[in-house]
Amino acid sequence: MSEGLQLLPKAYDDLLKPSAQELGKGLNTIARSLNIVLSPLAGLVWGFDRLKLFLEEDVSQRLAVRKTKSITTPAPSVAVPALMALTYLGSESELRDLFANLLVSATDTATAGKVHPAFVEIIKQLSKDEAKILASLRSRANFPVICEGTYRDDDFHDAHSMLSEIYAEFGRLCTSVGIPEGTESGPYLDNLLRLRLFEIKEVGDVELKERTRGFFLNADGETSGIELRRTRYEALYVTKLGILFLDLCVTNPEGPNRATEPSP
Repeated sequence: MSEGLQLLPKAYDDLLKPSAQELGKGLNTIARSLNIVLSPLAGLVWGFDRLKLFLEEDVSQRLAVRKTKSITTPAPSVAVPALMALTYLGSESELRDLFANLLVSATDTATAGKVHPAFVEIIKQLSKDEAKILASLRSRANFPVICEGTYRDDDFHDAHSMLSEIYAEFGRLCTSVGIPEGTESGPYLDNLLRLRLFEIKEVGDVELKERTRGFFLNADGETSGIELRRTRYEALYVTKLGILFLDLCVTNPEGPNRATEPSP
């Protein structure tokens, strides 16, 4: 090999060394900055001891208050992903509450068979505000109807305006459960629809009404002051899946209202 070729590796090394050194400095700076911004999260990640306390103190207490007559080992497809999710969601009290109820339902022989593995993924994809919304639904007078938008045949309303009305009504519901005014509630509704906890259905009613103006000929050729008035509306409902989710993960009338933070 010629002397020139032998020198090439050293030349490239000398050429790249400053850039590599600068890159290394940049990466070190990024790593230090990343460590600073992520350090507050370190205390939020639950380890085995934290999970053990959670099971012993919170889930056990709920089973006792529920007066569960018989318990069983929960299905691994429910318990394992739920506990794994709790390692990074356990610090969120609203979501921790849902996981606690889910594990109670999966452990109680009276309800274990009704628990669907998808419930873990549903909880993982909820925000704290959405958990608050779900917790309020059972107290609504027309449950499982959440809100609606209506129009009559002689209205200028259409499906789009009804949908807008539903979103507006849902926004007012969010405010009523303590979500700050000004919070964009539309994405919450979209997410709950996507998860199939909610659905929008069109329903119609027909009734006899006295005409307020004019008369028309009925089938017998006689004038009549009575007419059929059709009213249609789109309503936001809790789905059957949503009702089951509320029963097993949200509504826990005989247990604690809120999962308490286990002592570290």
